[in-house]
Amino acid sequence: MRPAKAAIRPCSPISLVVSGADMATDIFGARVLGVDLDRREVRFRVFVVYYETADRGYMTLPDRDRGFFLGLLWESGRWDHPIGEATIGLDQILDEGWCATNARWFVEDVECTARRNDPPSAESWEVLHDFYYERDGGWRDEDHLVQADYTVRATHERWIEHLNEGDAWGSAWYPRWADDPRPEDLPHIPDLRHPATVLEPFPHGETEELAFSDDGRHLAVHSDNGELVVYETATWSEHGRERVALPLEALRRRIRTRI
Repeated sequence: MRPAKAAIRPCSPISLVVSGADMATDIFGARVLGVDLDRREVRFRVFVVYYETADRGYMTLPDRDRGFFLGLLWESGRWDHPIGEATIGLDQILDEGWCATNARWFVEDVECTARRNDPPSAESWEVLHDFYYERDGGWRDEDHLVQADYTVRATHERWIEHLNEGDAWGSAWYPRWADDPRPEDLPHIPDLRHPATVLEPFPHGETEELAFSDDGRHLAVHSDNGELVVYETATWSEHGRERVALPLEALRRRIRTRI
């Protein structure tokens, strides 16, 4: 049993990626063990570098979390590389919901190939400190740190082309629990990066409720200021507009009788 791991909740990585300051508390350390562009694969060794030694607690290493490894790729290539802000904005990478949904478009697969010191032995706990920081590509007490090796396959080699064997850095990223669909389900999952249309029904209000007609031919959108817009889903053209003030169930009944 690994005591008190759940009690350790790392800070948001925003302090690290925005300021770049060494004052951010690293949670994990990452080292590149090898890069194979032909196979679109990079091998990582990830260390736990933040502990609560008094309670013998530490943050659990990720298993096959695509969102966590997307974060590592992004922060290592943020400047002047395709995986960075040229493709993924800061607001997106810091949004856990966005990462959970979109990590699979950048990280095809993650395999944990080895784990060490998980949990640490009694001897290791006597050696471990609360904080570790990367220095010259390494960490103090590496042989005692909780660690795991991973093979990460990217969806395109350009997402990993900036990495080289021996690259190492400390990271405030933590597991994001990204969506992990089965390969057989992928053809049936819509690609939300390329919407069929973008509707902006209310220039001076916010969308409050949505409802489809029973046959799916119409979509009604109700704003917070009582405006109702109905679209035809075949063409996404506007079918009608009026001002109402109805809760969702009443709105659905209105749609059924009006359309």
